[in-house]
This record gives sequence, C-alpha cells and structure tokens, in this order.
Amino acid sequence: MNFEPRVIALFITSSKILILLLKLCSRHRDAQMVMKYRDIKAMIITLKEGEERKPSQVVKRIVFSRFGIVGTDKDRFLTAIFYGLMRKLGCVDKVIEGILGEKVEDLDPWLRASLRLLTYLKVFTYCDRQSMENLVEYTPKLLLELTNNRDVVASFNKYCNKIIHANSQDLINKYVDKDELLYSMPKWLILKAKELVGGDYERLLKAMNIKPLISFRVNTLKATLDDVVEELESEGYEVSIGEHVPIVVKVKPPFKFNESEVFRQGKIVPQDEACAAAALVLDPQPGEVVVDMCAAPGGKATHMAELMENEGIIYAFDIHDDRIRRMRYLIRKTGVKNIKIFKMSCTKAPKVLGEEIADKVLLDPPCSTTGSFAKYPESRWRLTDKTLEEIVERQIEFLKTAVRLVKPGGRILYTVCSILPEEGEEVIKTILSLYPDHLELVEIRGFFNEGFMKGTIRSWPHIHNTSGMFFALLEKVDSLK
Repeated sequence: MNFEPRVIALFITSSKILILLLKLCSRHRDAQMVMKYRDIKAMIITLKEGEERKPSQVVKRIVFSRFGIVGTDKDRFLTAIFYGLMRKLGCVDKVIEGILGEKVEDLDPWLRASLRLLTYLKVFTYCDRQSMENLVEYTPKLLLELTNNRDVVASFNKYCNKIIHANSQDLINKYVDKDELLYSMPKWLILKAKELVGGDYERLLKAMNIKPLISFRVNTLKATLDDVVEELESEGYEVSIGEHVPIVVKVKPPFKFNESEVFRQGKIVPQDEACAAAALVLDPQPGEVVVDMCAAPGGKATHMAELMENEGIIYAFDIHDDRIRRMRYLIRKTGVKNIKIFKMSCTKAPKVLGEEIADKVLLDPPCSTTGSFAKYPESRWRLTDKTLEEIVERQIEFLKTAVRLVKPGGRILYTVCSILPEEGEEVIKTILSLYPDHLELVEIRGFFNEGFMKGTIRSWPHIHNTSGMFFALLEKVDSLK
C-alpha cells in the first residue's frame, strides 16, 4: 500500500504531537506529587543519617517506613529524588561550595543535608513550583526542630535566598565539570574507565548509573529453582534466571518484600549475580572448616552453608553491629545452622581460632565499591587517591591474615566489588610476591571474563549486567610454620 508524502508527513506530525502530549501528561502527574512537610522532613533525615550509617539505601528504607512512606504513591517519587541526588552528589556539592565559599564537609550535618536537597531540586532536576515553595518555607522550621540551632537556620536562609534567585544553568556552567555532569561520575574515574576498557568506557559509565534488576539467590535448603520461579510468577512478577549464575533469579522493581511469601519464608536471599558466584568459586564441601573474614550481612556465608548442607563449620567475623544483626536474621530465616559469629576484626581470627585451621577462607574485604555504584551511588564521590591507598593497605593486611588461617592444601578466595586493578590484580601480585614459596594462583574457569591477570576473572556491569567484581583463587602449597 502506497501513501502520498503529505499523508506520511501528517502521520509523523500527529505521532510527534501525541508523544509530546504523553510527556506533558507524565510531567503533570509528577507535578501533582507535591513534597509536603513530612516528605521534606523524611528526606532531610534520610540524607543526614545516610552519611552516618551504611548502606544508605537501607537507611532510606528504615526512615521511609518510620514516616509511613513505604508502599505509598510517594515512595517511588521520593526514592527517585534520593537516588538522583546520590548520583549527582559531587556536582551538587560543587555548586554549594561555589556559592558558600566553604567546604561542604565543614557544614553542620543537618544544614548539609538540607542544602543538598534544595540544590539538587532547584539546579539539577525538574521540581514543581509548589514543592519548591514548600521546601523554602518548611526547611527553616524543620532545621530549628531538628537542631535547635538558629545559626544553622540563618545559614540555610542565606544560601537559599542566593540559589533561589540564581539561574540554574549559570550555576552549572560556573561550578560543574561537563563530563562529571554528563556521566554522574568524578573526572578521575571517567579517565580511569577510558584507561581500563578503551572505547567501551561510555557503555561502562552508563551501566554504572542504571539501577539493575532486583536479584535473589535461591536458598537450596528450602526450595528449588523451579519452585521459586513458579511462586514468584504466582505473586505477579516476571522472572528471569541469571545468565552466568543460574541459581539467581531476577525481577523488575519494585519488589514488595513485606508481601512476598517466597521471600518471607527464606526461600530467596537478596544477592547480586556476581556476588552469588563467590561461594561457587570457593566450593566449600560438607564437613569442612571455613572462615568468612568479613561476613556480614551474611549473603555469602549463608550460601556457603547451603553448599555445605549445614555440615562442618563456618566462622564468620565482622565488626559492625547493624550488619551482624542483619546476618543473624538471615541465618534464622534461611535455616542455616553451621555459622558461628565473632564480633571482632578478622585480623584477630588466628589468635582466636588458631593458625592453619581452615580448609577454605573467603575474603570479601571493604573496598571502593566502584563495581556497585548503581546500587551505592554516593560512593563514587567519596573515593579519593588517599582513601583508595588506605583501602588497599587494609586489603593486603586482611589477605596476609587469610594466609595464616588456611591450612596447607587449603584455598583462599579473594573477591572485591571493584573495577579497579589496584584492589584486584595488584593486590594479588603483592601477596604472591610476599609468599612465593607458600601460595599459588589457581585458575578460575567460567562464570565471567578473564581479569587483567591470567587465571583471575572479572564481572562487568556493561557486559554481564551485574556488579563489577574481581575474583582470585589462591592455594596454600606449604606451611608457614
């Protein structure tokens, strides 16, 4: 069938008008979702407490529950603001510092949280007029209520007056790097991505800003993969199975944790597909002695217990009270019975347990989290050369402890949620050089791509749709004694 050019042109024009109307309707709906007093208070408290307790998205969930936001229409609206602000945090801070002439880190924590919310909504995203008016009117009252400090209120009012009357684009042009704004990433990390993956760097940076599907590991102590898929589908979710770790299932957000029976019964455990590979690579067997050096909140520890069929023992070390509470809860929920928790630094493990006692050791130490920026977006702005150096020093210290714990013939899995070779391949090269007669690198096959060092593997956000993680498996070939 042939159409005249003018008919085609009319159809195209009509389609464009329809799309424009849909966008306007969508924007109108967003505009009706006005931020009110309690919403603003919840956001300020979330931002402030999210700096003090990690991970921040858990803090958000706790605060939103406290204010009755979870599960309401406001939940998605305010959550989008929260994650948008976290991704743009460095750019937001540069505008604040440019206007104030002082470092954001030197400000009162409540003032800092309030200014960040105001700046993000005024400068970096669309915010309806009524919400902005409410923010300007209510925030001083909230700050007085939260701090009882009139100097903090005065500082907010002074800054607020300046930013409300400024042109947003002028502020961005003056204070914000264009690449940092485009990729929501500090400049040094943009350059690092180019160095690591070459022409693929834009795909990598884009993937690091896309919130992934919600992933769960099937708890094989309570269910099979087929059972879980069937139950999740009966709850109304469209389910996909992990391409690289097939005991993982994924669903599109939002996931109603409180309403899901399969979740409440402990048949599934929230865990990224790359994280779920760790226990499979280490491959602990029933009856073995295993040490999980940085265990909380327990995803990998409970997975190892499943693989061990609750036989043998897993010694789980961690120092964070809130994370240990979550691990205890997860242990009870999953039906795991062979984990013993030690609330102390893993560096004390050889003294507590003895040396060369473990068949397997898992070390997933604190890291830069560059591999999971999509999940922890604010982390990208907190990392510096100095903090990275401190992180690497601690990783090597922990790995030296792991060497003391594992028995001859035993294995250590070192894994970090980082795309940086400094925390991966370079750490492994260092530990091999320190113990040339005692350690050997065991080649890992399958799961993901080979790392920058032969025998290691890496998962990538832009290739595998997972967190970016590094894995290296070491075997102790001779005793240190």
